[in-house]
Amino acid sequence: MPEVLLSKLDYAEWSEWPPVERDAVRRFLEAFWHHQLATPLDSPRDDRMVTVLGGLAEAEGSVAKYLALWESAGELNAALHLAALVNQVADEVAATQSIRLWSHSDSVSHELVAWLTSDGPSQILEPHREKIAQVFPALFNDIEMMLAAVGRTT
Repeated sequence: MPEVLLSKLDYAEWSEWPPVERDAVRRFLEAFWHHQLATPLDSPRDDRMVTVLGGLAEAEGSVAKYLALWESAGELNAALHLAALVNQVADEVAATQSIRLWSHSDSVSHELVAWLTSDGPSQILEPHREKIAQVFPALFNDIEMMLAAVGRTT
């Protein structure tokens, strides 16, 4: 579980380490994230992104940088992982306007919900809409449901 492993970085106070060591950790975390985005989806029920985002939140206290990197990843695998994430959390977001992460971090949950209900995800999904709809036929309805839950429309 990335959450357990990456939480140890916070426990070790890595943000206080010498600059060269902090930079090495940051490079590792970014490489880990890029690897996750590029890895083919195991199944439509793949929960990797909640797990990985939970781990990154443990290490960094924020996932904003990783969400921005996701937006710049134009590959189909990155879009499929986003679709799997939405598939996994849409009902929870609609009911609670939050996402339960391993850390139980309200700030990261709000950060993630705000991003999922922004224009960022559509930039990732739209170029692959037809292929994504084959695997996740209800995805775009799930997105509409999340938007409505937070009072936003397309």
